[in-house]
Amino acid sequence: MNEGMESRVTKPKKKAAHAAKNDKARGDIELAYATLVLYADDGHLGKDELKTLLDIALRDGSMTDREREILRGLFNRLREEDVNAETWLQLQTIRRDYSI
Repeated sequence: MNEGMESRVTKPKKKAAHAAKNDKARGDIELAYATLVLYADDGHLGKDELKTLLDIALRDGSMTDREREILRGLFNRLREEDVNAETWLQLQTIRRDYSI
C-alpha cells in the first residue's frame, strides 16, 4: 500500500474516535441538563426521575467519571426527607453500585 493510501485508511478511525468523544460530551451535557430540570421542577426527585437520569448516564452501557460527578452533585443535595423511602433506597443502591 502506498503512503497516500495509508493516510486515507486511518482518517476514518480518527473521525470515528472524534465523533464518539463528541457524543459522550453531548451525553454529559444532556445528563447535567436533565438533573437541573428534573430536580429544579419541584426540589424533589421521584423514582421515575431517578430512573431517567440513570438511563441517560448508562445509555452507552457504562458510566464515566464525569457522569458520576454530575449525579454525585445532585445526590449530595438531596436529603432523605426530599424523597420517598423507596426512592431513597434506590438512590443509595445506585450510589453503591456505581461508586457515586
